[in-house]
Amino acid sequence: MAPTSAQIDFFGYSFALLTFLGGAIGFIKAKSIASIISASISALLIAYGASLTSREYENAKMIFWVSLLLLGFFAKRYAGSRKVMPAGLMMVLSLISVIRYGQRLYL
Repeated sequence: MAPTSAQIDFFGYSFALLTFLGGAIGFIKAKSIASIISASISALLIAYGASLTSREYENAKMIFWVSLLLLGFFAKRYAGSRKVMPAGLMMVLSLISVIRYGQRLYL
């Protein structure tokens, strides 16, 4: 059965898009190949996780663990730089994602 608009995980897909766009901006501004590669891989995994949760609400393991890894990475980056963009924004988005999908898994 195809998911209805009420079942589509818009947050997850938006998070994936923002993750990819952040990596693309990092590549354009700093010519960072590592940024575009890691952002692309993360965005693909997040989008895949969003597709899983769109089909089954409780199936949030993939997006939860990717978000947790991103949270750790960007929290460390933010602690070192205190820059809101991109580290602070990604840290907050990852935290929201960990809380959102963690509730589905563990509550």
